[in-house]
Amino acid sequence: PVVALYKQSTSRTLVYPPWTQRLLLPPHPIVSYHPLRWCWLLSRSGGRGRVLFTQCTCRLSSSSSSAPPTAAAHHTMSATAGGSTDARVPSAAVKKCDVSYGAEGEEPTRARSLDLYIPGDTTPASAGWEDAPAASPFVVVYVHGGAWVDRDKGDYEGLARLWCRWGYAVAVINYRLSAHTLPLEECSHNSHTHPMHAEDCADAIRWVLDHAPSYGLPKRVLLVGHSAGGFLIGQMMRHGYLCGGGEGQDLRQHCVGCVGIEGIYDLPLLVRRYPSYLKEFVDVAFGEDERTWEEASPTSSPHHMVHEVPCPWLLLHSTQDELVHEEQSEAYQAKACGRAQLCHITGTHWGVVEAMGEEQSE
Repeated sequence: PVVALYKQSTSRTLVYPPWTQRLLLPPHPIVSYHPLRWCWLLSRSGGRGRVLFTQCTCRLSSSSSSAPPTAAAHHTMSATAGGSTDARVPSAAVKKCDVSYGAEGEEPTRARSLDLYIPGDTTPASAGWEDAPAASPFVVVYVHGGAWVDRDKGDYEGLARLWCRWGYAVAVINYRLSAHTLPLEECSHNSHTHPMHAEDCADAIRWVLDHAPSYGLPKRVLLVGHSAGGFLIGQMMRHGYLCGGGEGQDLRQHCVGCVGIEGIYDLPLLVRRYPSYLKEFVDVAFGEDERTWEEASPTSSPHHMVHEVPCPWLLLHSTQDELVHEEQSEAYQAKACGRAQLCHITGTHWGVVEAMGEEQSE
């Protein structure tokens, strides 16, 4: 089966070729664009079908004046001031806080923990999305950005609760961060560096897959990463972090898709465009050897790469991103062998994430 991704323009007019209407579910006036909807439609084909995307531009911003009369109240998650839950959005999710995904016997730490949100009593239909899934078809694993040195899973509680309200189980993960405030000569002793970030993310995903059945959830994940989080989920897919494990399995077979938002995928390219980033975070997180940057990047082809791109990708990148140029997503798309679709959006680097936490976001 062919699945089409479609969006709305700011005038709330659907923009997609007429022939795709035969392939789509009835559009909803609020959320016909959201990347979770794309992957839900994909999941209805069992994740085996080809994915066809329309080419158009959409805005990730809210406009209360143009909201349809059935739209619920706004919900806003601030990525700059920390997470917050708008009182107008019911807290329907069952939240499991600070769940350690470390090995048995490992001392629990916040750095290696996740927050799990499971849909509660509020049904997706009551949230205004009438054709939402009756049960979560996968667990959304959200990997935050912050240049490998900043941010926390708690910053995204509002976003997770809103997605949960739409019927999706969500796991927001932490991973060990590099200590960007230390002098470079001390970082090797006091900071967490590559590949620790990726290893932590792999452990978190492995924990979600192992424990999903005990929460009544399917053993399937959708990986969503913003900025450095996009880099990390790229490493999960193109390098061997999810392979091996205790049973020698390739855990990527349980991934229905990936969504990269304002992602970083090529470190040498990033430093060439933004030389100041070398001292701001790249050398602390990856060292000063450019060969290490290249081998760590999802755009590279190191000897330990196991497959090209095992699942479909949706790359969202703003033409107005002031921190990460869209050439990053373009570079990854070029390496994805036709398995990634790039969609240009509008908004600032962090504003895009804020907008995705708004219920009326397109």
